[in-house]
Amino acid sequence: MLVALTIVSTANAAGRRVPFSATVRAAAIDFSGSEFVFTGEFTSRRLGHGSVVYTTRGSSVTGRRSAKLRFYTPLGRINAQTQSIFVENSDGTVTNDGTGVITGGTGRYRDVYGWFIVLATLDPNTPDKTTFFMKEGTLVIPPTVRAPSIR
Repeated sequence: MLVALTIVSTANAAGRRVPFSATVRAAAIDFSGSEFVFTGEFTSRRLGHGSVVYTTRGSSVTGRRSAKLRFYTPLGRINAQTQSIFVENSDGTVTNDGTGVITGGTGRYRDVYGWFIVLATLDPNTPDKTTFFMKEGTLVIPPTVRAPSIR
């Protein structure tokens, strides 16, 4: 069962809204208990491409997980957080559905904010434990920030 959530901002959003989608491919590089660290790359038609590092924490009992993500681009870093639910499927894959918020960044992404949807399928049978995430959302660039070159 695939669940898609839509987040509507209640804030008075002054600034340029940039819709985006991104694909993240990453592999677990460290894990301890309920915490996993992933590193990899992301690609986006609107945001370009770069590297990503994120840490997830959560419960294997409830399936609820949170993550802190850092997207590194040539124009600066984008910070984000997610909340999601993991569900084990009969084929051995794990589905991860949730929501995320953009919480600022550095360089040209200083003071940006936004939201997105997380849709992912993890296949523990792949040797490198690669994960695939699709994120669809909105990045808001306040008028006080020198806007990055986003197409």
